[in-house]
Amino acid sequence: MRIEGLNEEQVEMLDFMWSLDSLEEFEEWKASLDAREARMADTLQRMVLMAALDDELETENAYPDAKKLLKQFQL
Repeated sequence: MRIEGLNEEQVEMLDFMWSLDSLEEFEEWKASLDAREARMADTLQRMVLMAALDDELETENAYPDAKKLLKQFQL
């Protein structure tokens, strides 16, 4: 997984987020942040989820039935 365009603060926060062991730990940690940092943590979490979905969709064997149907509509 790769997320580009992050600044140093975002990279540090994301590294810390990766070190957490559970969603509960993440929620507790996020609750301790100020509003700006909490928004950044939410944004980074969403970016990780989007990157994970992108990685899943890009695999060659992902969703073969959907790909077959979509191919029928390609010009």
